[in-house]
Amino acid sequence: MGITLVAVIGILMVSLLLQKYFKFPSSMWMMLLGYIVHEMAGTAVIMPIDEQAFANFVLATIPILLMSDMMDMDPLDFKKHGYSLFFVIVIGMIGSLILGYFAADIVFYGYDLTTGEKVFAFIACFATDPVATIAIFSMFVLPHGLKFIAEGESLGNDAIAILLAVEFAIPLMVLEFTPMGFTINSIMALIVILVLGVIMAYIGLIMMGVKRNNTWDLSAWLMTAGLTFLIAENLYVIPNFLFGTHSHFHVSGIAVVIVTIMYLLIMTNKIRIKNASIIEKDKMYLENAGMNEKVYSKTAIHRAMSRLHRNISSDDDHNTIKGQIQFMALILNTLLMIYLGGIISEDWDIIVKYWFPIVLMVIFSTLIRGIMFGAFAWISNRVERMISIPFHWWVVLTFAGFQGGLSVVFMTMLPADIANAELIRAVIIGNIVLSTVVNAVVLLWYITKKNDTFQAEYELEHAHH
Repeated sequence: MGITLVAVIGILMVSLLLQKYFKFPSSMWMMLLGYIVHEMAGTAVIMPIDEQAFANFVLATIPILLMSDMMDMDPLDFKKHGYSLFFVIVIGMIGSLILGYFAADIVFYGYDLTTGEKVFAFIACFATDPVATIAIFSMFVLPHGLKFIAEGESLGNDAIAILLAVEFAIPLMVLEFTPMGFTINSIMALIVILVLGVIMAYIGLIMMGVKRNNTWDLSAWLMTAGLTFLIAENLYVIPNFLFGTHSHFHVSGIAVVIVTIMYLLIMTNKIRIKNASIIEKDKMYLENAGMNEKVYSKTAIHRAMSRLHRNISSDDDHNTIKGQIQFMALILNTLLMIYLGGIISEDWDIIVKYWFPIVLMVIFSTLIRGIMFGAFAWISNRVERMISIPFHWWVVLTFAGFQGGLSVVFMTMLPADIANAELIRAVIIGNIVLSTVVNAVVLLWYITKKNDTFQAEYELEHAHH
């Protein structure tokens, strides 16, 4: 255990230093160091290589990783850019899959894949990871709107990808897909996601109100996210237990956690806004009391000072909790990338074997992403309620589609008896590696090149506030 702790923290620290000096995202260095450790001493020094255990670990860490990313987002932005997010997440994913289906004959030329296998492979390669995107964005001064769309799309399309994989791609592979069944299950899943997400958000708010201190609030946030994910992923157990049915109806835990955290952030944000108003009133009251102590009672002054201290502490606690959750997410992401590096080492032979479809997948998935964001830019620039997307934003959004630990989960979802499981597995792993390197190089080069433009947009954006 001691070796594991030292190794993980050591790799994290080295990766952060390498990110600082070489600019490539820390996740890439973590993956590389994980690969080196496995080659030299075996990843068992840190943790055993077990694909199913890795997938379970990813699923267990998803609530914290999602919460870490979402707590940096302003809830008001979800309302302001709701139409834009809907397009890039829902329309973008569906449109990408349609284009991917037609590109699959080129990507997998010479291999006889079924429709379900083609769709599944593209879904896994379209599921993006916000960690690397956030790491690169943190090195530059970028306009808030661009960062929100890129990070929001990375978060949201994971939920859509899981839903489409479970309800569409896998049934296609095992010949159990029907259009009517897909439509009904998708509508039911959407309703359950929204209702369960709101219910869990209120449960989280109730937990936070039981006791007021930093440790309790942190525990309440973690419990809310973890419990939400657990209930959503195992929701089918309840009707099976109560009514003796054999349903396997699946609800995306990722989607429910996103709804829960977003709604919880909206409610806690309203409370902080209310507190800010109370703080200003109490400050004015105390200033006036200081000038004329005879008019103001000591009891009222004491009450105002106590309330002022409590509200300021509450706001400070929120920022402290956010920092603690983000640090936890950083440790967990380090473990994910180390593990992934070990899997790359274990599967290097099949990656080399299928190098050509891997390269084609990276090229075509990037082209398709560019086409969909181009369509988004064309529409959004003509619709008043949507954010305008200039050309240099389009370039950044196109190459902000990094793959990460979540993509590995898709490998464990593959039915064991399909003929092309090895090929799909290799394409998923290869896409993670190549997208991390290629996209990082392009983004670093382009954002540096357009740094003055982005800086001016940032200053203009903040001048309006």
